[in-house]
Amino acid sequence: AVEDATKKNDRLRWTFILAQLHQETGDPQKASDYYRQVIKMNPPYEFSFNARINRAGVFISGSDNAREIRDELRKMMKDQKNAEFRDQIYYALGNVDFREGNVDEALIQYKKSSAFSVNNTQQKTTSCLTIANIYYERQDYTQADQYYDTAMVYLTQDYPGYEEILAKTGSLSVLVENLQIVQLEDSLQMLARMPEAERIAVIDSIISRI
Repeated sequence: AVEDATKKNDRLRWTFILAQLHQETGDPQKASDYYRQVIKMNPPYEFSFNARINRAGVFISGSDNAREIRDELRKMMKDQKNAEFRDQIYYALGNVDFREGNVDEALIQYKKSSAFSVNNTQQKTTSCLTIANIYYERQDYTQADQYYDTAMVYLTQDYPGYEEILAKTGSLSVLVENLQIVQLEDSLQMLARMPEAERIAVIDSIISRI
């Protein structure tokens, strides 16, 4: 259909759909190629915006142009008409960093995405869940718990994997609560075993900080 299209709008729309289909069926390289074709067609704003965002989402380190994608996204960030979509742009930048193995940089971008998500609750949920999953994989359960809790505020029952996320969040909250009890007890027992002068010095330093 794309090859035989005589109208630019048809060729543009069908090329975009081809990109989406390759993304859905797990062929990110072809998806990226088609999104790039869409961008080159000088499309209307909505097509251009979504093609750039989606291209970052299928980015493969080593087989795609990370610098080109980042430059496009940063240019979008400076455009005033994209001000309300900064959450999506930051998330897209995070995806590029993550796929390049720069997880700490990705976390910074994902957190910016969450911070700038005010009206787009879908993006807020996705950003917080992405952050929570990274911390969970790192076994930083306290941070993971915080972001799962935030995501649950916006999570709706039709969100993919809702029941699994709900169960995971509940289990994690119990785990974190018990970890905090253990940490508190360890700290108190360590304090109790100190000579009195050291113990008073530690307590005084805590009071000073407060």
